[in-house]
Amino acid sequence: MTNNDAPQKKLANGRYEGTNYRYSNAFIKKMTGWLIALIFIGPAIGAGLAIFGDSTYGAGNVPDWYTIMCIVFVASGIALPLTVSAWLGATALNKYAGPVGLLFVFGIGALAANQYFENPTVWLWLGAGSLVVSGLLFFYIGFQAKVPIWLQLPILNSPRVYITKGDTEGPKKK
Repeated sequence: MTNNDAPQKKLANGRYEGTNYRYSNAFIKKMTGWLIALIFIGPAIGAGLAIFGDSTYGAGNVPDWYTIMCIVFVASGIALPLTVSAWLGATALNKYAGPVGLLFVFGIGALAANQYFENPTVWLWLGAGSLVVSGLLFFYIGFQAKVPIWLQLPILNSPRVYITKGDTEGPKKK
C-alpha cells in the first residue's frame, strides 16, 4: 500500500491528515483516474458513432441529428471532465470555491468559441478576463488553504519560486 492509498483521518477543520485539502488522497486519485478516462471515452464514442453512421447511411448522407449527436459526445467528453475537475479542484481548497472553477472553464470556453459569436472581441476579452480573475482567485484560495504552491517558467533549469503561508511543507532541501 502506498502513502496515497493509506486511509486518512479527517481533522476537525474539514481537511485530511497530511494534506491541506478537503478531499482524501484516495478520492483525489480515484476521481483523477475517472476524469482522465472520460476525456478519452467521450471522443472515442463520438468517433465510433460517426464511423458507424457513415457506414450505415453512406458518406455524406448522415442525418443532421446524428452528426450533432456525434459532435456532442466528442465535445462533452472534453468539456464535462474539465468542468467537473475545475469544480472539484476548487472545492478541494475551499467549500465555497466551486464557482471559481466554473469561471475558469467559462474563460476557456469563451476564448475557444469567441469567433462563433456575433461580437467576437467582447467574448475574447470576457474569456481572457475570466481566466485572469479565476487564476488570481485560485492562487488566493490556495494561499489561504496553505496548500503548497510553486511557480516556474516553462524553460529548462528555470528556478522554482515557492509561495507558502504558515506551516506548509516548502521545497525539499538535500
